Amino acid sequence: LKSSLAAFAGPPMLAAFAAAAAATSQAHDVWGTGVNTTGWAVFAITDFAIGGLTKAPDAQVEVIVEPKMSLGRPEVSHLSKVLYGSTSGVFDLHVYLPADSSAVTVNLYDHCSWQEPGELIFTTRYDLADCPAEQSATQGCALAWQEPVELPPLLAAKQFPWHPWAASPGERSARLLGYHATGAEMVSRVRVASRRGVGVQFEDVSRDPARFALGRIQNDAIETQLFFAEAGSVFPEALHGLWWMDQRGVSLKDGPYPSDPEYTQVCLGAAEENLISFGEASWDNETRCASGVRQYSGGPLSGHWTWFDESGNGESKPWSSGADWILKYEFCFSSDDFDQIDVRTKITNDALGEITLPTFATMVRTSWGWDRVTTIPDAPAKLTEFLKTASIDSGLADWVQAKFGPGYGDFAASGFACHYPLRQVVDGTGKRTDAYSEYLAYVNMQTECEEASFECPRNRGRGTQLVGRLALPR
Repeated sequence: LKSSLAAFAGPPMLAAFAAAAAATSQAHDVWGTGVNTTGWAVFAITDFAIGGLTKAPDAQVEVIVEPKMSLGRPEVSHLSKVLYGSTSGVFDLHVYLPADSSAVTVNLYDHCSWQEPGELIFTTRYDLADCPAEQSATQGCALAWQEPVELPPLLAAKQFPWHPWAASPGERSARLLGYHATGAEMVSRVRVASRRGVGVQFEDVSRDPARFALGRIQNDAIETQLFFAEAGSVFPEALHGLWWMDQRGVSLKDGPYPSDPEYTQVCLGAAEENLISFGEASWDNETRCASGVRQYSGGPLSGHWTWFDESGNGESKPWSSGADWILKYEFCFSSDDFDQIDVRTKITNDALGEITLPTFATMVRTSWGWDRVTTIPDAPAKLTEFLKTASIDSGLADWVQAKFGPGYGDFAASGFACHYPLRQVVDGTGKRTDAYSEYLAYVNMQTECEEASFECPRNRGRGTQLVGRLALPR
């Protein structure tokens, strides 16, 4: 094995990371300063190059995390995106792993959809103990491997002369670059990746929900304990910071917003959830989607979505009942002005694989944040307008309210759509906004109701709330 360990500013890709990190440190620096890094590391494969093949492969890399043999944990596997027809490129595969893991096996494949993961081009193994603990936490260890590509036995016997490897001129070789980091250096690498719109993988290929648990954060320290999309990152400004899902319309209790006096909350329903963040998401400039957002899971240092502690013992019934769904969300801008979002929901089915549900959740930009709308799945605008008019003119809205109770008449009159405000409480520089005090008063309110309702959230958190995170194996 020809591998090397170096300081952070080694290979070209990593040098670029160092420059970005230096620029980041000059900003309003609260990002990640309150996270607990104990027990975790980040391992990445960034760049690759391969030579001596007559045809460019569809390159994909796999990272297999090997636990210490004495712990009896299973291996977990992570896959990169596929770089089609490429002899070089950037995988940008960054993964969280327990810091006490024994080693990492890295496989480079020529991807094949009908024989996954494909034909093995190159494999190597990295012992995490090769990176000194102090260096991994303060500088990180830059990694580089370069190895000859061995012909498969049948090709070596020249039984497949048509194969792209069979008649390769010159030396067949593969080169991989990456890094390994812990502690403060891990947070720095994660931050730089986030600013480039690259999320660190916390779900392995199995997507086992049992690997996640609820962690606890302080209500009044969210800007240091949750990662968020930063100002100056590739994320659109409309996703920067931390957002309060004000599903009970608390910020409207004293009257409408001065800048939008016509806005009202519609529907008397609320989930026991509080904040959403895009700090662990990935951004695709072509599709204009923020992906990788999870309601029930998240990375071990932060997480995406927060919940009330309903018992005071770190428990949330809504989180527990939904964790096995392993939902994925994509927040995709549907307008060139970046003022409308379709929230796409994906579920995984053992028989059918990954399924995208009809769009039933949208977001509309306003002067005060976002109007979060839940409506008839994929309903065209003309249908919604017709339902609004018909419900009012026919008296249906009055009937619905009489039948189902207060609030539901507004639901019918709005075209059978629910609305609630999504308020930014921390901006993209980490500064608290005008809505922060209302958010804090709401989440700090201890309640005594036995069952949650629209009027009474079940909150026993005593100044804290919960978030789904990757947990260390037990």
